[in-house]
Amino acid sequence: MQILLTFENTGIIDIPVNYNYYIQSSIFSLLADEDAGFSEMLHDTAYGGKFKYKMFTFGELKGRNHFHNKKLYYEGDIRLEIRSASDMFLQVLMNSALKAGHMRVGKHDLCVKSVELINYRITDSLIKIRTLTPIVAKEQTDDNKTIYYSTHDVRFIRRVREAFESKYEAYSSKKPPSSIDILPLNKEKKVVTNYKGTWINAYHGIFQLYGESEHLQFMYDVGLGAKTSQGFGMFEVIE
Repeated sequence: MQILLTFENTGIIDIPVNYNYYIQSSIFSLLADEDAGFSEMLHDTAYGGKFKYKMFTFGELKGRNHFHNKKLYYEGDIRLEIRSASDMFLQVLMNSALKAGHMRVGKHDLCVKSVELINYRITDSLIKIRTLTPIVAKEQTDDNKTIYYSTHDVRFIRRVREAFESKYEAYSSKKPPSSIDILPLNKEKKVVTNYKGTWINAYHGIFQLYGESEHLQFMYDVGLGAKTSQGFGMFEVIE
């Protein structure tokens, strides 16, 4: 399921262009205010064994803005979509946002204007998608270097598929009976993001996504690829 937060903004506020960490931190802060135990579990242990997954993702801050000197300047209301495979996660987050009435992003306390719970469902096994936040497909070398793959590299497809399989097993405690496949349909757009001092390469694009509808729904709610709880891999279904 999904939550859409709308923040009231009557002036102009500036937010650093690399704001992913601020959003993730704010989400954990809201969770902790409502249910400290759940927040601690999600932050420290999460789901899975060797690999820990938090099973949520979030989109970009949406609203009228312009870019200047490494900052985004927003004028008017701002919207943020957050998704998760966990109903408990969304319920705790929604309750906390309504009680707190604000969410801190960087140096700004954004006033919560509305909280909308959405239940968008995927029923098809073949869908066309567009990324809302770029997808990360990566691999660690033996000497601990990170290699990022672009969308037309066959290893991109493999890593996205493996990420799905690993997340699904971590969340449901069973291997998926089948995997997913992703096919790029256009030239990708590379995005380089700084997250807590680490530069991450990710890619926007339009894709065909194949798989059981349940599996596609799972990826819609948790995101495609790696680092989804850092604000990567969110997509929308298009005609």
